[in-house]
Amino acid sequence: MGSIEHYKSYFGLKFGMVMKHFSEIINRRMNLEKSDISFEQFPLLLVSKMFEGCSMQEIARITHRDKAGVLRGLRSLEKHGYIVFKSDKNDLRKRLVYSTKKSHDLTLKIMDEVQKIEKELFSGISESELDAFYKTLDKIGQKCSEMANVKPGTSWYDFNDGLICKYKG
Repeated sequence: MGSIEHYKSYFGLKFGMVMKHFSEIINRRMNLEKSDISFEQFPLLLVSKMFEGCSMQEIARITHRDKAGVLRGLRSLEKHGYIVFKSDKNDLRKRLVYSTKKSHDLTLKIMDEVQKIEKELFSGISESELDAFYKTLDKIGQKCSEMANVKPGTSWYDFNDGLICKYKG
């Protein structure tokens, strides 16, 4: 066993802690603790808005989450008026997910707050340092996608392009 200093150099631990703190900042600033949504549900909200009318199974595939967890998250979002389910005209068993105006409004607020937080986080970091960081992060993300056998076009983020990609049902 190594020392605690040894474990501090693990990428996964550091990255996990950054993401945990980032979501805590957003939850606190958006006062999400007292609302009916958590920052952890935000990817479901965002994907349901980006890919209007896709199924729960497709959302699970796009977000790389298990179907049961996606179903629980979507039911909670539906209960609070952020999404609605509609039956597929071709297959009545299939329920399609649509975002509401409430969802749209909250998504814009969260994205605005994320930009403010990022501006604070990145203050004192040069543009070249940020550029190098994002290029490195994209390389790591691409390698993670390859190692996890994520097929191109099956995720909502493509590390090759560095862009959110269109859903290819």
